[in-house]
Amino acid sequence: MTANATTLAYKFPEHVRHVLSVLEATGHRAYVVGGAVRDLLLGRVPHDWDVATSATPGRVVDLFPKAVLTGEDFGTVTVLVAGEPVEVTTFRADGCYTDGRRPDSVVYARTIEADLSRRDFTVNAMAVDLRGEIVDPFGGRLDLLARCIRCVGNPAERFAEDHLRMLRAVRLAAELGFRIDKATQEAIVSNSRLIARVSPERVRAELDRLLVADQPGDWLNTLAVYWLLSFVVPELLENVGVEQNVYHRYTVWEHLLRTVDVVPAVLHLRLAALFHDIAKRRTLTETETGRHFYSHEVMGAEMTRDIMRRLRYPTALTDQVCNLVRHHMALVGREKRSDASLRRLARRAGVENLADLVTLWRADTKATGRYAVAWTKAEQDLADRVLSLTVEPPVVKEAGLAVTGHDVLAAGVPQGPEVGKVLAALLEEVLDEPDRNDRDYLLSRIAEMVKGVGT
Repeated sequence: MTANATTLAYKFPEHVRHVLSVLEATGHRAYVVGGAVRDLLLGRVPHDWDVATSATPGRVVDLFPKAVLTGEDFGTVTVLVAGEPVEVTTFRADGCYTDGRRPDSVVYARTIEADLSRRDFTVNAMAVDLRGEIVDPFGGRLDLLARCIRCVGNPAERFAEDHLRMLRAVRLAAELGFRIDKATQEAIVSNSRLIARVSPERVRAELDRLLVADQPGDWLNTLAVYWLLSFVVPELLENVGVEQNVYHRYTVWEHLLRTVDVVPAVLHLRLAALFHDIAKRRTLTETETGRHFYSHEVMGAEMTRDIMRRLRYPTALTDQVCNLVRHHMALVGREKRSDASLRRLARRAGVENLADLVTLWRADTKATGRYAVAWTKAEQDLADRVLSLTVEPPVVKEAGLAVTGHDVLAAGVPQGPEVGKVLAALLEEVLDEPDRNDRDYLLSRIAEMVKGVGT
């Protein structure tokens, strides 16, 4: 811990201090709780501020002019102070959890200790009041010092209450760089099948946060070791232990994890890195020349789309990731590609995706483990040529031509699919020679095409 416990209250922002002050001044106990306390003790800046209080929800609404009852069943009120939200929840004890997500009912508790006892991990089960006094009944501060994620009470009971807590334990450990307590690990393995009951949206949110953590590869492997990945993305596990060829030092699974670690911590890049070789096991063939994975990028894009749809990813993000997976081999071993072929790649993959494609290519190459440097000079030259297309984008769509469908119709081509064929042919010429995107030249070419059809 880097923060001095006695000075924690001075780190509360003014809107949070105001909420605590009003509650205390009216005879109620009030504490900052949860992740904000953990982050303060670690010297991190909290993003969300939650307050637990002995005041009932109705009383909280009466005390604050801008307060909305946002969780009536769970005693939660959102208070706005100077435009900043603070979640205020009455001390509570949970009833039974029959859906593996939230309690069937709650009852208000008398003490902050009772409220903290229902929380997931010890590092999240601490509270601090306005004077900086810490309530820590389950050893959260010691676990912070030990850099350990440990459940409050019985781990199996905590995971039975909310199955997502198993995935959250790994995600939180990844974000903080902590280890996971042995009893907590064992309970995750024993109850891993329960993660299949969690909604795809909740699973996806935790997976996304894990992916953009620092060096997530080892933690993705932890998901596999704990059997959670078997119920989240089982397709990835097909590649565990699959040897590759002379171009790779690592198995497919190890290579995927290393590629994820190498790319920048941007979600669509991390997802593309995780899935780019997902189809290698399914496309593996062995001949006298070695092991091959022909068209694994094509099948991989299809598998990626199925997985991302299953996890309810937004369509735009799914399309972006699948596009990178589909084209991730386009630059491999192609150092002598012509400028025209690179323009055609820009047409297929999209100019807006070229920089990401280069980033993924470089990470993919580095993660093979076979090279002293990530790229050769020839590969760097090719990358520079590709990136130059993002600075001065070439014409890669019919809409960018100096002529339109109206010009084709005016030349005598009947309305219908032939108009599109003429424009597509003109685009192919422009992709070969960009200078040909000249109106007079293209009009002459349309006239020649029409004359050719007529004869």
